[in-house]
Amino acid sequence: MKYKIQITSREIQRNGIKDVKIISDELRNHVELDIDFTKLVKFNRTVSSTIKDFLFFSTIVYSIDKSVSRKRFRDNWTRDLSVEIPLLNFELYNSVKEEIGNAVSFLTGDNWRFDFIELNENVFIDDDSIELDDSFPKQTSLFSGGLDSLIGGINWLEENQGKGLALVGHYDRHITQPKTDQDLLFDLLKSEYEGRIELVQVRVGQFHGGEETSLRSRSLLFIALGLFVSNSIDATGSLMIPENGVIALNVPLTPSRRGSCSTRTAHPFFLSSIQEILIKLNIENILTNPLIYSTKGEAVANCLNQSLLKECIPLSVSCGKRGHTATWQNRHAKGCGRCVPCIYRRAALHTINADDEVYGVDICSESVDIDSNGESEQDLRAFLSFLRKKYTSEDISKILISNGRIALDELFIYSEMIYRAMEELKTLLKDKGNQKINEKSGLFQKEFNG
Repeated sequence: MKYKIQITSREIQRNGIKDVKIISDELRNHVELDIDFTKLVKFNRTVSSTIKDFLFFSTIVYSIDKSVSRKRFRDNWTRDLSVEIPLLNFELYNSVKEEIGNAVSFLTGDNWRFDFIELNENVFIDDDSIELDDSFPKQTSLFSGGLDSLIGGINWLEENQGKGLALVGHYDRHITQPKTDQDLLFDLLKSEYEGRIELVQVRVGQFHGGEETSLRSRSLLFIALGLFVSNSIDATGSLMIPENGVIALNVPLTPSRRGSCSTRTAHPFFLSSIQEILIKLNIENILTNPLIYSTKGEAVANCLNQSLLKECIPLSVSCGKRGHTATWQNRHAKGCGRCVPCIYRRAALHTINADDEVYGVDICSESVDIDSNGESEQDLRAFLSFLRKKYTSEDISKILISNGRIALDELFIYSEMIYRAMEELKTLLKDKGNQKINEKSGLFQKEFNG
């Protein structure tokens, strides 16, 4: 499938960007880009043109990702996508187009090919009259509305007393819950760290909803937004991408989950690939994940402001299937309770005696039918299958290698971390799980009774 970009207006529109359309013979209708660039205008004066290109490129990828259903392809997953994108620094980007294609393909599980052509005019508003205040924070961190980015922000603020932090959030006009999550959490953070934090929240997507909901490319867009802010503040500064190492690696719980269908949004290989591309594009900002060696339970337990964290927990969301409430027992819950992120979250909160949330489904209750073949409990069944096999750290190392490229000098550290995460889950199930769940996971009756 081939896609081209068409800029259809000469004038900058009210949202700070020209009208941009994605066109293809394969699309039922053209796709109109939706970016509220007014939230980024004050950073525009000092940001590099290569960063502007990176943001424009990433928004195009995200919009195409949303527009093309995986169900239209032979294996119901892998898409072949060829895109021609106009950029200011098109020659520089063409010099790394293979690396870019490989990185995005690894991220989304597709086959992406990019060609970059000359862009003769700036797509974004170029207003030098709006200047960034000198008091604006000098450190930047992504802020999703989840626990990990919250903890990453809290820890940095506690470790850097007197310094400020810019939190960068993203939301989509068709997926607005993250905006609410970010707003609620930011209000609590602002009251605790008054005068030290700023929230830069940007709407990016398309005007009409797309066919695809997997949205694997969202992390690329998120990074691009963060880099736009970080580069404007400090051309050599770091961008924090806080995500616990277990979710970042996303070890496949069963053989069927290995390969391109496994989420890789903050996988170390993906982040290192993007870092190498940035270096070749002469972008000196550094991507860092302060939680990469921590399980979610360790991230929660080691948060440097426990009282604030416990106040924020009910407002944060980790669910990967939010909004799919048809089969939930508690439809007003914030999380389903049975997807991979929810299960890791619950095990983590149990480590600090904070597992008191209401979920859409309580996986520890007798009401969960783990013997059914339906999709609803497939993540829970996968966890129980993994626990039942009693993998050693060495076994986990082999699984990690099969799921994505891992630096060999980090492999043992990662496999030990996954092992500890599974111990957290075992503790939750032993303490709260019903007898059938403990039998299915290999936590036998005599262990279950203490």
